[in-house]
Amino acid sequence: MSLISLLAVAAPIIGGIPAPHDPGVVALTTSGGTTFCTGTVVSPSVIVTAAHCVHDQPAPGWVFVGTDPSVDGVFLPVADARAHPSYRAADTTADIAVVVLARPVPFAVVPFALSPPSEVELGRVARFVGFGAISGDISASSGVKSSQQLRIDAVADNWLAYGVVGCHGDSGGPVFLRGADGVEHLAGIISRGDPRCIVGGLATRVDQYADWLVHQIAEADPPSCFLDDRCAINCVDPDPDCGEPLEEVARTEGCSAGSGQGLALVLAALASLCGRRRS
Repeated sequence: MSLISLLAVAAPIIGGIPAPHDPGVVALTTSGGTTFCTGTVVSPSVIVTAAHCVHDQPAPGWVFVGTDPSVDGVFLPVADARAHPSYRAADTTADIAVVVLARPVPFAVVPFALSPPSEVELGRVARFVGFGAISGDISASSGVKSSQQLRIDAVADNWLAYGVVGCHGDSGGPVFLRGADGVEHLAGIISRGDPRCIVGGLATRVDQYADWLVHQIAEADPPSCFLDDRCAINCVDPDPDCGEPLEEVARTEGCSAGSGQGLALVLAALASLCGRRRS
């Protein structure tokens, strides 16, 4: 069976290790708090995930920020979810979507790929992160954020192909590649694999849909006059993202606050401003 013919499944990180240091990787949950997919924060209000996580079904009830929903973290309310208009469930073409939070959050957002991968991407080690079991046993426990590294086996027009790293629980999660500047960027979105999690998988290439993603961010999350990693003009006071001194880092509006904070500080801010903790 070719990779292209594999069934789309939610995918956990096989053999993964706990990933407490990726606050920008979040879980999509039902209204009852059950994790079913993963996403990546690409702007204060926008999370990118796989289209099959939100297509023809209600938007996720909550987004979980943390490592393990059973013991830590915060649940944030969701306002909307939008699959790419070209998404086709039959072959998971354009398997990319955005989830829009009800209010912006104080994260350092994750940069995403804007240009096509070069030939040197082939064979490079990527980092996969997601909420799911760490084995291919579909009955295994899931819901804890894990990370694993694996080489990219092939680069196709719309896909990054790789070996056994994903299985049930982690669709929509990030495939990170490190750029020449040493910074990780979101190169792929975990999309599909075989149901038994023993063959391999495919990730949607983010650069192929970067224009659509940029448009979604601009529409759902225009720059504010506060710290959000984007420069806004015509502010009453200078926007600190425009290169001004950052003496007023603590200043917030709603849930929009600064970036680059530690996860513990982010969770504390979110708990008081935006969401609800696991009780």
